Amino acid sequence: MLSNDSLKLLSLGLSFILIIGFIPVVHASDKIIIFRDDDAQGYWLVNVFENVTNTLIQNDVSQTIGLIPFMSSSSLYSSEVAPKSGTLASANFQKATSARVSKVSSALKKASAISTVSSAPAGYISFGADADLKNYLDSIKSEPSVEIAIHGFVHSENEFQSLTYATAKTKIGQGIQDIYSEIGVTPVTFIAPYNTFNTNALKACKDSGMKRFSAAIYSDSNSWKESPSGLLHVPDTVEFYDWDTDTFQSASSIISECQASLDQYNACVMLIHPQEFANADYTAVDSSKYQTLISVLTWVKQQKSQGAKLMTIGQYGLNSSNATKKSNGQACVNGSECQSSSCSYGYCCNPGQCGWLNGSAGTCVSNASKATNITFNGICRSGAWKTVFGGIGCNSYQCDNGTCINNSCAASCQSQCSVNGQKQCSGSGYQTCGDYNGDSCKEWSAVTNCSAGQVCANGSCVSSCQNECLTNGTNQCSGKGVQTCGNYDSDSCLEWSMVTNCSGNQTCQNGSCISNPANLTNTTKTIQKKILAGKSDAYEKGTTMYPTGNILVVGKSGSTTYRSGYAFTGVEIPKGAIIISAKLKLPYNWRSGATANTILYGEAIDNSGQFTTTASNITKRQKTTASIAWNSLPSATWGNFITSPDISGIVREVTGRSGWKAGNSLTILHYEAANAASTWEGISYEGCKGGNCTAILEVQYIG
Repeated sequence: MLSNDSLKLLSLGLSFILIIGFIPVVHASDKIIIFRDDDAQGYWLVNVFENVTNTLIQNDVSQTIGLIPFMSSSSLYSSEVAPKSGTLASANFQKATSARVSKVSSALKKASAISTVSSAPAGYISFGADADLKNYLDSIKSEPSVEIAIHGFVHSENEFQSLTYATAKTKIGQGIQDIYSEIGVTPVTFIAPYNTFNTNALKACKDSGMKRFSAAIYSDSNSWKESPSGLLHVPDTVEFYDWDTDTFQSASSIISECQASLDQYNACVMLIHPQEFANADYTAVDSSKYQTLISVLTWVKQQKSQGAKLMTIGQYGLNSSNATKKSNGQACVNGSECQSSSCSYGYCCNPGQCGWLNGSAGTCVSNASKATNITFNGICRSGAWKTVFGGIGCNSYQCDNGTCINNSCAASCQSQCSVNGQKQCSGSGYQTCGDYNGDSCKEWSAVTNCSAGQVCANGSCVSSCQNECLTNGTNQCSGKGVQTCGNYDSDSCLEWSMVTNCSGNQTCQNGSCISNPANLTNTTKTIQKKILAGKSDAYEKGTTMYPTGNILVVGKSGSTTYRSGYAFTGVEIPKGAIIISAKLKLPYNWRSGATANTILYGEAIDNSGQFTTTASNITKRQKTTASIAWNSLPSATWGNFITSPDISGIVREVTGRSGWKAGNSLTILHYEAANAASTWEGISYEGCKGGNCTAILEVQYIG
């Protein structure tokens, strides 16, 4: 049993939270995983917060971000949350918090002097005063895997524990208004600071449009229930940090506790604070703690591959049965909760109607002119119409779904796919796009499984064998001999032949045995080049570039392609050198399946440059003619290396260019193969945190 001191420490609301499992009132057989990343606040470890948040986004893991709307010049945290006194960590923690208070005080003075305190009450300033935080949140708010929640007012100790209803509602309303004013987001989830609150705070949350509420399992008697009706309580149950021993827990302990929580509640909520991931001087992420997060993420992604669903807290608990669906005027988050299948501005309404808050009760209106009564900036969303501020009538409304008719939006279904007959892979088979229920919208069919010995690739069933090479009759060097591409067995795929060794005074070059040039020594040399800087490696998702992320992804997921690039600088291979062998070694992070089939190319340029955020910065680079298939990229222990087939032909083409000289940069481009059906993830320079886990190019040559 936890001590009183532990309970106090556990009541921190400054947090990152992970929810695993499902609430008993919904489908107990389902598993749902949600991350809740709290403590988005101005001038406080924003770089650490971004690092952890980006890691989740790049791993396609849904998350709810707890945003503290306002800042004041008072102390950042109570003494309870700091590391134990007398330690170096404690001294550095106090130094970091003092620096943050100074920045807030300076921002307050500046804002007051020019009268731009925005929507902040007197004596406070918006989180948006920190341009780094505001710009970052603005850049990720539209990510489908991201929800932004409101985390108190300024997160002072126990600030919602004893408020009157009027005061609580005012503070929550001011926070909602501020978040909307700064980044255009209206939160529907409230996270209680320090996990303390009273019934006035709960009622104020409900009446302010909140649909979800989160505190701690031990402090919330309404956990997994709605109280008041329409406000679902989702508590935290596990923590990364052990407050009794003042230590960061191991990944195995966290996973074990989470599994126990799943067994008891069908849900696991993991609470994490950004300062727990900071290094000793609170300036950056601690690499060992970050690896703990990666290990937990790996476990979470394994659950996903076994059928677990990833979603945000705002989506949590929406899969209720038809018997429990809500009628018009009842609070909702998503149309799946409603009998009408339409959730408009937080209330179930018939299609063409708009929900708005009338006093403390929800109401549905059909006349567009009544939209001026909607409580928050005149916005009506989710299946009805949307106002342009101050306007009335069709010309002032934009339908989210359907067409505007007589100042209302006609109901419209939404297609899951765009072209009849279009196919996509799903599981061990494929689905076909069409109208299968007569509602005029297109949806995916049931899965048609592929035959034995086949897998699905790009919507078609293909042979499960994989080509080792691309063109029949192509030669490549391997060691001191030659291999030829062809079909040498009973399947339909191409593979490399056995090696035919060159004669004693010859060396293989460009797939042929040649005599050693007289101007080159017969001494064999080997070089190893590592990725040495950020932006020297990157990956491309669709057309979006990630040159500073923590992972590198290659392969295909659904219709989305992933490509990676590795730029090796200072490659001291002389022009005209005979390339005997070359290998690419990549550090392993995770893979989604065994069909991450890929192709390696070089960048056809004399001296390649770093990667940028320019769209398709990998795809737009010119590829070498030489290439090599690298199929079924294997799994490994985190950080261990996997090794490519021989890529000497690629290296030979680049170093044989007329403008090549020793010391230039050489880039390897990593593409998905046509039959790729899963993804493989490596560790980037940033993800390695300076360790021995970045990509390596190893070349053996004579010259």
